[in-house]
Amino acid sequence: MKKLSKIQYISETKILTEEFSELLGLYFVCEKIAKKIAPNKKTEDYKLHLKALKAGIKKLNLSISEYEINLIFNTGWENKKKNQISFRNIRDSVCHNCSISNRDFAVKHKEQYKLAMQNFINRCCE
Repeated sequence: MKKLSKIQYISETKILTEEFSELLGLYFVCEKIAKKIAPNKKTEDYKLHLKALKAGIKKLNLSISEYEINLIFNTGWENKKKNQISFRNIRDSVCHNCSISNRDFAVKHKEQYKLAMQNFINRCCE
């Protein structure tokens, strides 16, 4: 059996479905906004730090719930039995490991992710 490159695998398995691509697009907008709220001034990297994001949200007096922040960004927050895994974890597993099971999990629970991300975007851009 021929080993596929990551690009071939993504193409042949159609890992980036229309539904998942929509969620991924929303996540990238959220991530861009979050990095503006909590810039990493100590280093040149562009990593998103959850603690700084929460402090930035509080400082700006944005009405975003802890649940929404965790659902979107918290990589240490996962409980599949309660249908809770951050979209950031899902994005990492799909983009870096081509995880179809996590893609399917996100699509199955797309309404909770979509609502949280749309709320985050709307509240940050009021």
